[in-house]
Parts: sequence; structure tokens; C-alpha cells
Amino acid sequence: MRLTSSPLAIVAALAFPLAGCPNTDPAVFIDPTISSPSLTVGMPSVLVTGITSGGFTLDLHLGARAAGPDTVKLGEFSLLNGSMSDTFVPSLQVNAGSGYTNGSAVVDQNSDLVTAFTLSTQELSSSTSSAICGAGGVVFEGSIDDSLKGTTVPVYSDIFQPSGCP
Repeated sequence: MRLTSSPLAIVAALAFPLAGCPNTDPAVFIDPTISSPSLTVGMPSVLVTGITSGGFTLDLHLGARAAGPDTVKLGEFSLLNGSMSDTFVPSLQVNAGSGYTNGSAVVDQNSDLVTAFTLSTQELSSSTSSAICGAGGVVFEGSIDDSLKGTTVPVYSDIFQPSGCP
């Protein structure tokens, strides 16, 4: 049996390896993550307890297959107990690093916007400070408004231990 091949089959066979691999990143909407959470509970002033320092890193990832850039608006950030069944601080005072203007940022396709956030000093009742210290771990909870998805997206840190507790 004699094998013959057409010029078209040869060109197709040679071109196939040049086609490359398709981008399999599934993030067609913002994929937010919080990392490096920290919180210090102490005495920001005489006779008052509260949050004296802390922060986290917020990574907003948008894949190459998204419809275009995504405008993201920051929502509220709060502090929960480790099981996320109780809210200790419903509205944390957070300060966004670079990349945000009036609480909004634009994330381009196939990119990440990674921003460090810091917490402002915030007075708390002594019972709230005690509850934070006795919780066995806490979680930052936040939300972002995703313009491509048209909805609010929650984001959570991993459980972490606050410092400064007696």
C-alpha cells in the first residue's frame, strides 16, 4: 500500500504546533483574594481599647478571556470571628494603597491589581476588644462591586490571630 499526502495536510501538520495553547484562565470576572491579614488590638489612647494597627493585601485578578477591563468599587470591610458567625467590627476604617481613586480601580484583562490596605486606629469597647482576643481567630470580610459581573462579590481572608492581646 502506498501512502500519499497532500500539500494541505503537510501544511496543517506543521502549523498545528505553532497554534499554541489556549488560555485556560477561567477568571472572566474579578477573582478577589485577601492575603497577609494582620490586626493589633491595644490601647490607642488612655482608658480606651481598640484597633491600633493592621492591614491586608487585596489581589484582584482578571483573566485574559474577560470581555474587557473591569471597574471595581470597594464596599465595606468588617472583622468577624473565625467561624464567621459573629461580627466584631461591622465597618473597619481601611485605607487603600495605590491603584484606587475614590474607592474605585480599573483592572485590565489578563492582569492583577495587588494593593496593600492599612487599618486606621479605631476605638472599640473593652468587651469587643476582649471578644476579638478570645475568639481563637478572626477573619476580614469585604465586598467589591464588579462592573463586568454587575453584582457585589464577597471576599474573605483566612483565619488569623490578632496580636497585642493579653
